[in-house]
Amino acid sequence: MASHSRFVRLFCCIAACLAFFIIAVAASSQVVFAASWRSTGPHGGIVSLLVVDPKSPETIYEASPYGGVFKSLDRGANWSRASAGLSDPSVSTLVINPADPRILYAAGGNGIFKTTDGAGRWKLINPMVNVHQLAIDPKTPSTLYAVMNQGPVFKSLDSGKTWTSLFAVLPSTSVSAFVVDPKTPANLYAGADGGIYKSTNGGTSWTLVTAGLGTGSIRIFSLFIDPLTPKILYAQTNLGVVKSTNVGTSWAVMPGAAGVLLLAIDPEQPSNLMGVFDQRILFRSTNSAKTWKSLGLVVPGFAGNVRTIAIDPVNGSRIYAGTDHGVFASRNSGGTWRESNAGLANTMVTALAINPKAPNTLYAGTQYSGVFKTTNGGKSWRRINDGWLDKVSEILVDPATPSRVYFSSSFGNGIFKSSDSGVSWSNVLPFQGILSMGLDPTNPRTLYAGGGAFIVNKSTDAGATWKAANTGLPTSGMQPNSVSAIGKTLLLTDPNYGAFLSTNGGRKWVSRNPTIKVSGSRAEASARASQPILEFADGILDGEREGVVKVILGLVSLRGEKGFVSVTTLFDDEPEASRAVGVWTAWASPIGIDASDCPPITALAVNPVTPTTQYAGGLCGVLEATSKGTHVVPLGTGLPPNTQVQALIMTPDGKYIYAGMLGGGVYKLALP
Repeated sequence: MASHSRFVRLFCCIAACLAFFIIAVAASSQVVFAASWRSTGPHGGIVSLLVVDPKSPETIYEASPYGGVFKSLDRGANWSRASAGLSDPSVSTLVINPADPRILYAAGGNGIFKTTDGAGRWKLINPMVNVHQLAIDPKTPSTLYAVMNQGPVFKSLDSGKTWTSLFAVLPSTSVSAFVVDPKTPANLYAGADGGIYKSTNGGTSWTLVTAGLGTGSIRIFSLFIDPLTPKILYAQTNLGVVKSTNVGTSWAVMPGAAGVLLLAIDPEQPSNLMGVFDQRILFRSTNSAKTWKSLGLVVPGFAGNVRTIAIDPVNGSRIYAGTDHGVFASRNSGGTWRESNAGLANTMVTALAINPKAPNTLYAGTQYSGVFKTTNGGKSWRRINDGWLDKVSEILVDPATPSRVYFSSSFGNGIFKSSDSGVSWSNVLPFQGILSMGLDPTNPRTLYAGGGAFIVNKSTDAGATWKAANTGLPTSGMQPNSVSAIGKTLLLTDPNYGAFLSTNGGRKWVSRNPTIKVSGSRAEASARASQPILEFADGILDGEREGVVKVILGLVSLRGEKGFVSVTTLFDDEPEASRAVGVWTAWASPIGIDASDCPPITALAVNPVTPTTQYAGGLCGVLEATSKGTHVVPLGTGLPPNTQVQALIMTPDGKYIYAGMLGGGVYKLALP
């Protein structure tokens, strides 16, 4: 009997080991390398909303249009991502239940979400989209109001599960602001184009209250109510700040507040208000908006906007400002400020570049937050250019002279150049929107810049002078998204017109749209081939000498495809450059994930040591392709979900890969 028991135990052990082996093999077929990506910063990014817990003011929530929700437990000193369960990182509004601050509601691109554990986990409660503002009844927290973007107001009586439109009784389709009376919640106020509407019965009926606002065109941008004396209200309008002291019966324009763009009321001392003028300058009023005093710039020396102001409900001298550069905090009523972004991996990274001679030195270009640099592989970052409000489309480092760095502007500011590793910058090609740059590695003083309407500029003296290189390109159309160069061989790709090739250094371009090989039956392939070829494309040329193109990695999307990963590769060792864009073979669908979750693919990279290993970044993270794209799997774990990978770059030894996230900063992964 004992022998039988030992046999059973031995059999069970073998079975368990076999099961573990099968699971491990199955898992390895889905993820090539299951190590976790590590967030490195740079911290900050666009902050559109800050909400302070009314019962525990050391707890603050942050919401952004790209990075989802973050949470701080120490008054903003440190932040952590709190977006689990959000299917869309775009959060437009966030409201906290004052009776139970563990309950919050958030609205974004995919609907209305609710958490009951302080943002530990969010759950979709209603698919209603385009919600601009949420408001909660403080005495009956199951009653909620939702203001739609350029639409009506909706009301819920069951904590957001179901909603009823108030359009029949509040017919305005331009409601932009909404407040609930904290002491008499049946009193509601809605600001819209044309004036302010008031309801005294929870939204059953409304009256337009415009006394004192004149007879001209009135636009209401925001509404505020005194939490201690609710008969006092403020509205930010095209006339400036207006005030009512009689529950909205009449209004008066407040002197000296015509330029206020943001307003915040001290919950402890409502006569104290903070206002932001000209998007960056903080003003303070201590007498209920009668007079204002300037406190200067919230963040000196940068061109970003202040987007939200929050005041500590217990200690009104503590103020938080949400800006294009993250969160800034003041402990003395706005007298001085300090950056408060540790852990706030919310930066919209749009471009990455690496110093090939010092691989721990990287540059990250962002939208609205400037250019950052690290010299220790991402352990710390510092902002090296922040005096502008723009989007960096690309960064290039001269491989022969790495102190020479370029970055380009998508929003019309052209190309900037530094000759001292980013210490100082000069605008070498002004007044143009540049969407892509290409640097010839065989002659790094030669650059190409692609801009709007197929404008391609060429410089042969490191950006000192430029000339057009457009012959053969369409005279109008969508803007080019990629320019790659090796010697005299150039590849340009465009969303609508496809691929163009030049074999003479840009003097002339010819269309070289690829033939796309697709899997499936002949009928399916024929149907796919009849679709418009390129929806978006990106190209990488990699070669050791002119005319020999080893690898072209392109990004091709067939319109209408759902389960088709839009990445193609071509290997071409022929010396004829005209063959550089020929037949492209689609990658296989990734193992373990739905291919339709990945597009748009917006970042590509080739392993510099093993060029047959390639990477693509999209909404499903980073994909790794081997065997000429026949085997595609997700690479690593830990990237913020549903966040676009916008840039990919590898160290020259192929040991590390960096991913720039559109609302997540830069992540780093060590490869085996």
